[in-house]
Amino acid sequence: MNASTLFRVPRINVRDASTIAILMALSYVLGKFGIHTPIVVFTFSFLVIAVMASMYGPIISAVVAGVCDVMFTLLSGQMYLPGFTLSAMTAAFIFGLFLYKNEKFSPWKAIVAQLIITLLVNTFMNTLFLTLSPLTSGYSFKVFIMTRLVKQVITTPIQMVLLVVVLGNPIMQKLIKSRWK
Repeated sequence: MNASTLFRVPRINVRDASTIAILMALSYVLGKFGIHTPIVVFTFSFLVIAVMASMYGPIISAVVAGVCDVMFTLLSGQMYLPGFTLSAMTAAFIFGLFLYKNEKFSPWKAIVAQLIITLLVNTFMNTLFLTLSPLTSGYSFKVFIMTRLVKQVITTPIQMVLLVVVLGNPIMQKLIKSRWK
């Protein structure tokens, strides 16, 4: 696939807007279930972002992920930190680069995308933004990176398996590919 196809913003019709709204709502609900601590958060909302990126590409999924981050933070009453919005947008963009318009689903592309997101976004960017946060400014990067590395070692294989199972499902592939036509 060439860059012009990958970075071209597809036209959004009413059906697409409805699908995106449903995926946003699903992401919100899945974001409420999981493990939530002040330092470590693990939810299943990454699956929705991966599906959205598979359907709509890197640009739209990054924008929607950014909007979701802002909306969900404001709805939760937590303090808004723009760095985490940048992280959410970067993760969605990476999923879109690897998963958009792949005619035959490749588990390896999903695994590599998740690995890059784990290293770049979850481990480096989010740790950096945690250390810059006014709520946790007393802690150093080294303190956060150790706990986050342990979390990533545990959760990344689970995320990879879930991505392959969900995105590799024939029904999900039919749904995703129906958007490309």
